[in-house]
Amino acid sequence: MKNSLKKYFEKLERLYLEKLNTKPTVPYFENCNLFISEPDEDDEAEWLPKEIEYIELNINKDLSNELYEFYTSYYYLHLAGMYKNIEFYFHNNMHSNDAINNIAKQEISDGQYYFKDEDCVLIGNAIKDGNDSLLVFYDNKNLNVFLYDQDFNKKIEGSFKLTEIIENLVPIF
Repeated sequence: MKNSLKKYFEKLERLYLEKLNTKPTVPYFENCNLFISEPDEDDEAEWLPKEIEYIELNINKDLSNELYEFYTSYYYLHLAGMYKNIEFYFHNNMHSNDAINNIAKQEISDGQYYFKDEDCVLIGNAIKDGNDSLLVFYDNKNLNVFLYDQDFNKKIEGSFKLTEIIENLVPIF
C-alpha cells in the first residue's frame, strides 16, 4: 500500500507541475504542517504528502493489513482520480495522528450504519456514468472495494483491490 500511495502522489505532483506549474493545491486551513506555501488569492495553498513514521490506531476493530496501511502510511490532503471509468474521491488522511484516528473511527461507524451485519468501512465517494450518489466501501472481511448507490440502496460494483485502485488511479484536480 505504501508504494502504491507513493506512486499516486508522484503522479499527482507531475499533473500539477505540468498543468499549473505548482505543487498540488487544496483550500488552505490553519494548523496543518503539510502546506509548503502561503495561501494564494483563491485561498489555495500548495501541499505535499508526508510519510507517517509511526501511528497506532486507537480503534476497537481489527483491520486488514491493506486497510491498516491505507490509514497509517501517509498524511495527505487529496486522493482522487480515475480508475476503470470511475472517479474515486477518498477521504483525506489529514495531518495528525488524532485526525487519522477520528477519521478511521467515523468511517468504521459509517460502514456499520450502511451494512450492520457486514464488516465494511466507508472510505470515500465516487462518480460513475454521471451518478454522483455512489459511496466507496472497503469490505474488511473479503478484502475488496465496492461501490454502493445511495439512491437505489444497492451495491453496483465490486471486487476491486484497494492497492490496485490507488496504484492505477489517474489523478484529477
